[in-house]
Amino acid sequence: MADTKVAAKKGFSVVKFLGNIIFILFILIILTILFISIQGIRQGEEPSILGHQLFYVSSGSMTPTIPVGSLILVKETDIDGIQVQDVITYMDGGTPVTHRVIALDDGREQFITQGDANEIADPFPVEAEQIIGKVVHHIPFVGYLFPFLKSKHGIFVLSAGLILILYLSYLLKDDKQKVEA
Repeated sequence: MADTKVAAKKGFSVVKFLGNIIFILFILIILTILFISIQGIRQGEEPSILGHQLFYVSSGSMTPTIPVGSLILVKETDIDGIQVQDVITYMDGGTPVTHRVIALDDGREQFITQGDANEIADPFPVEAEQIIGKVVHHIPFVGYLFPFLKSKHGIFVLSAGLILILYLSYLLKDDKQKVEA
């Protein structure tokens, strides 16, 4: 009987440990997003992390490869590193656009792009200086939060939520210690 209690307690402590690790990772992710959002707002540009710029997908031109609402990570890439079939992000006027390269000119001065969901190529070639970089990863649906998190209201809600989570964690830990005592 005593062995069963010890085994159950060990199992519970492993679950508790893993739960704490997940909670800490969640808090670190929230803090990172908060930092990135504040950085982007203060500098008036798209936020970046570890050399990757973050953008969100607001149209269906790259569906199904990159769904609407995805957060995309764009790595600045040397023009010579861009090949046909790469997905790139470039500036069209003041708007970032993410499309696939379908052809290159000989001198790599212009790139012909097309959205995966579009039937024809984009009307104008993309000039080398318009290119922000190559899309290296996308996270579906996370992009829906991005515009909100970049706003002042979003930063407030995220900060308040983080404080609330930490406070509730403290209360639950305190209550549990009182029960054990």
